[in-house]
Formats: sequence, structure tokens, C-alpha cells
Amino acid sequence: MTTHLLLLPMALLTFARPGNMPDFRANFPNLVQGPEGKEIIEYHPNGHVFKRYFLNNAEQINGPYETYYDNGLVNLVANYVCGAVQGASKEFYPSGALHISSYYENNLLTGEWEAFYESGQLQYSGQYRNGRRTGEWLAYHQNKQLLSKGKYKNDLQEGNWIFYHDNGAVKQKGKYEMGLATGTWQSYHPNEKIREEGNFMDGLKQGPWQYFHPNGSQKLKTNFQAGKPHGEALAYDDQGRLLEKAYYENGTKQGQHLFFDPEGKVVKTEWYSNGALQ
Repeated sequence: MTTHLLLLPMALLTFARPGNMPDFRANFPNLVQGPEGKEIIEYHPNGHVFKRYFLNNAEQINGPYETYYDNGLVNLVANYVCGAVQGASKEFYPSGALHISSYYENNLLTGEWEAFYESGQLQYSGQYRNGRRTGEWLAYHQNKQLLSKGKYKNDLQEGNWIFYHDNGAVKQKGKYEMGLATGTWQSYHPNEKIREEGNFMDGLKQGPWQYFHPNGSQKLKTNFQAGKPHGEALAYDDQGRLLEKAYYENGTKQGQHLFFDPEGKVVKTEWYSNGALQ
């Protein structure tokens, strides 16, 4: 997940260039000695403020730090202490709606972190410790249904995770170890019928995997070796009739590939060598 630097609600603040302001202010910062030190103001080409912050005597950003969209609305509000981000930080959409809310200690994300859809609906919620995700994290669909639920440890997914369709039905579930999928994983169609099932090893599909149509009938049976198809693969229609039979070696088609009609008769045969049709 991408980490953002965020801000305080200042969506009503707009800064426009006075009518007689020279155009050079759009390209060069305005320097003012302020209470926090030397104030820096940079402008968009249209005259709206782009950035506003302060430098201390060591030329480090110190105090309030604000950035703005070229429509005059706030993009980012944060606070610096001697060049490091400290305290509450918020980021906004160009519309003025809150996008991300976070907290920093010594330039590192810490504590509660939240991201929102532009509608205001919560999108992600979790905790940081020393700049790394930790504990339970939740994600939501725009319709407020839960999208995913699981834990992080040292910024890596850990333990059981569940993912959901926007109708509330389980979409996928399985386990992570140090950020890598492991053990048995299952995924489901929106109608709660199983969609696929198999095992992961070190984040890669391994061994037999089965895939199913929305009506529950088998769609595909195959095997994986280190994440690549390996061995026999059988494909079926939603009535359970065999459609295709093929073979793979380390993800590459090899040998005979058969196609069947609804009565089970072979209607086409292809031959492959190292993935190339012969």
C-alpha cells in the first residue's frame, strides 16, 4: 500500500494572485520572515498558492506545511519539526473531500491510518508502528460492505485473511506467512459457490488445483509446480462434460492437446513442443 503524507481540514482556504501581481511569482517563491522562521510561498502558474511552509535557521522545514491544488483547495496539511514530519497529517481530493488521515512521529507513520473514498465512505483503516503496518487492517467497498480483513506484522500480511464481494459474500480466504500466501486457499463466486481451491507454498501455487463454474460443477483440474502449470490439465463445461485435455511442463504446453465435442468424441488434436504448436 502506498504511503501518503496527509493534512488538516483547510478545504475552504483559497489563495489567488492579486490582479496586479507580477507573473514571476508563479515561478519563484515569495520569502517572508514569519514567526516560525523564513516563510516560503510557491505559486501555480494561474496564481493560486502551490506550497506554503517555513524554514528554520538551518534551512530545515519547520512548522506548518501546506500544499494546494491549482483550483485553490488544500491538497496536503502537515507539520514539520526540524525537517521531520510530526503529528497529524491529512490529504484531500481536488474536490476538497478528505482522502487520507494519518499521524507521524519523527518522520514515521504511527498510530491510526485511514483512507476514504471521495464520497466520504471509509476505504481503509489500520495501524502503523514505526512506519510499518501492524495489527488488524480493514478495507471496504464503496457500498460500505467489508472488502478485506486481516493482520499485518512488520508491514507484511500475517495469519488468516478474508476477502469479500460487494454483496457481503466471501470472495477469497487463506493464510499468509511473512507476506506470502501459504497452505490451502479458497475463492468463491458471488453466489457463494466455490470458484477455486488449492495450496500455496512460499506465495506460489503448488500441487493440485481445482476450478468451478458458478453452478458448482467442475471447470478445470490441473497441477502447479512453483506457481506454474505442470502435468495434466482437464477443462469441463458447466454440465460436467470434458472439453479439453492438455499437458504442461513448468508452465509450457507439451505433447498432445485434445478437444472434445459434447458427446465426448475427439474433434481436434494439437501437438506442442516447448509451448510451440507443431
